[in-house]
Amino acid sequence: MIRDLGFIEGTRLLLKNIGCKFIFLSMVPISNPDQYERDIVAAERISDVLEVYADTLGEIRPSVFETLFDFNWGKFGINRDQHPTPMEHLAYIKKVCPEFLIDQNIENWVENEFQKSLRKFPNPKNPKFPAAYRNPRENTLWDPITRGQF
Repeated sequence: MIRDLGFIEGTRLLLKNIGCKFIFLSMVPISNPDQYERDIVAAERISDVLEVYADTLGEIRPSVFETLFDFNWGKFGINRDQHPTPMEHLAYIKKVCPEFLIDQNIENWVENEFQKSLRKFPNPKNPKFPAAYRNPRENTLWDPITRGQF
């Protein structure tokens, strides 16, 4: 963790010093020693490290794991790896980067590509998977996180 935070801190300072605009995003909470569990006790044991890198940690937006999945990769009852789908990536960006305006054409493209992937790579072991992201209405972008329209 110390090594990773050192790299992130160095990157942050470099980007800041050259005047680059940047946003740090994360898949899992970087301050959590065990990325797949919510371990408050472990976080307390490394509080001194977190204190040293507090400025950098403060610039990292909330993670996909906490923002979309509420610290539970199986939240939607789908057994899968921990990689968000393109639609989940889009939902994440919309949640943690509200300053970005995402063009409707991009949203439509993401939805279209996602629907194509469901047809191309169906999951016969888990018949719930395709249904979990299916559009309820034609020509609307369906948010897999809230089960509502974007």
